[in-house]
Amino acid sequence: MGVDAKITYSEIRTWKECRYKHHLGYQQRLTSLVPKIYFRLGDFVHRYIDAMYKEMRGSQSQHLPTVTLDDLMKRLEVEWTALSKQPNQFESEEDAKIDLAIIRGMVLGYHDHVFSKEQFEGVVTEREVQCEIGGVVFGGKIDGLVKMDGKYWTMEHKTASSFSETDRRLLFIDDQTTHYLVLANELYPEKQFIGSIRNILKKPSIKQTKKETLDEYCRRVVDDYRSRPEHYFVRILVTRTPEEIAAYREYMQTVTAEMARDVVFKAPSRDCGMCEFMEYCTEPVADIKANILMSQFRIRGQRHQELSPVFVSPNSSVNQTERSVVQ
Repeated sequence: MGVDAKITYSEIRTWKECRYKHHLGYQQRLTSLVPKIYFRLGDFVHRYIDAMYKEMRGSQSQHLPTVTLDDLMKRLEVEWTALSKQPNQFESEEDAKIDLAIIRGMVLGYHDHVFSKEQFEGVVTEREVQCEIGGVVFGGKIDGLVKMDGKYWTMEHKTASSFSETDRRLLFIDDQTTHYLVLANELYPEKQFIGSIRNILKKPSIKQTKKETLDEYCRRVVDDYRSRPEHYFVRILVTRTPEEIAAYREYMQTVTAEMARDVVFKAPSRDCGMCEFMEYCTEPVADIKANILMSQFRIRGQRHQELSPVFVSPNSSVNQTERSVVQ
């Protein structure tokens, strides 16, 4: 089995999670034709927060025509309206309005209580990164590379339905954080990135009442984000020691060598829940390509998806002091 030209964190995690899923997604290169609606809200929030740094702050630093928050909100309305006119994008018009209200609330609240109060010395946003390590090209997409208090950090924005104490602790052994730190330090060895700034944006906790209209509820969602930032926005600084980063760098090389040698794949025996490839698990030796036209998949490039951690460095400082900042 060959290894893809560019190995991402998602591919490594998928291979460790399920060899058959990796085979279908990264070797057969199947991708679902069904829109990944559950990723859409987070995608919009990411893009418009990125636009704040790139266009609002960037236009000021480069003396370009000023882009305002109002400009971004108008652009969001136009883009969302165009999307809502496409078939099979929303179960109902009500769902489309509520999702837009959540996105507006997250973006406006982030601007008011995080973006406008930050004192970063420099920001690079939505950076596609890749570098060669041991003859293998690794890559990924990092939400931000920043300098704060004289130290360098990667930055990630995550939308979540909730954020528990367990979720907080998992960030301190999260593989994705370490993966991106390895890439950042390979690309900028003179800067020495020490950790990740993780911005957690939570989904609404309020429900529509029987007395209010849908429009009233949507306005209340937006207002709630702007008036209760401590409930919706959590910032956590997660650090890694040089030893932890070095250990994961070695792990990246080890696991990709295993991927290259692994020529046998089997369908998992467990129930995979939401896996998009479940329909193939009952017949893992079937000619998958012959079934493409009759299925919900097509052969395409590799997918990128958010996945949970699997690797813990032997030097991991899991019990280190956590720093949580709500701005």
